[in-house]
Amino acid sequence: LRWVPGHQDIAGNEQADCEAKLAAAGDSSSIRLLPPALRQPLPVSLAKAKQVYNKELEQRAAERWRASARGRKFQRVDPAIPSSRY
Repeated sequence: LRWVPGHQDIAGNEQADCEAKLAAAGDSSSIRLLPPALRQPLPVSLAKAKQVYNKELEQRAAERWRASARGRKFQRVDPAIPSSRY
């Protein structure tokens, strides 16, 4: 494996590197300077949406369990019930 100066001495490369570092650090462009396609919010990831939905269902199920008569009885026996692994 050997280093090859592929982008060395290419006009604008240093500026692009500088801009990339600023963006990675959280500094972003003014929305007016962005192309129209990038001014809109990014689409939601389907995987993330499912993750959030499942987490909400899990929390609601745990709340219902703790509010039930059986849940209150089991709470005295094992406070870890309901398990997060179901």
